[in-house]
Amino acid sequence: MAITTDLLLHWWQYYGKKSYTFDELEAFKKIIDERGAERVLDVVVYAYVLDDGSPTAILMSIQNNTVDDLFDSLPNIADMEQEQKAAYEALREKFVQAISRTA
Repeated sequence: MAITTDLLLHWWQYYGKKSYTFDELEAFKKIIDERGAERVLDVVVYAYVLDDGSPTAILMSIQNNTVDDLFDSLPNIADMEQEQKAAYEALREKFVQAISRTA
């Protein structure tokens, strides 16, 4: 199942735990437009693995002007060993399915 901008916006609103401004929502939309939904999903999955899967990490990076740092901190999926990559892809797919069920 592919990730879409609309599904990421649903995730932002439905799974968000902190208040955000309209400007921050617009900044998130711009991130999706500039980096692509697939790359933003990588951040979402890592937020899920490392924390609670909410938009808090992205929101905080918007607020602190550290979006580039957040994306630069992600591992390169292409450099993963085949077993790691397969596990990551399976987790990613399950997460997209979970988000889709609440949309």
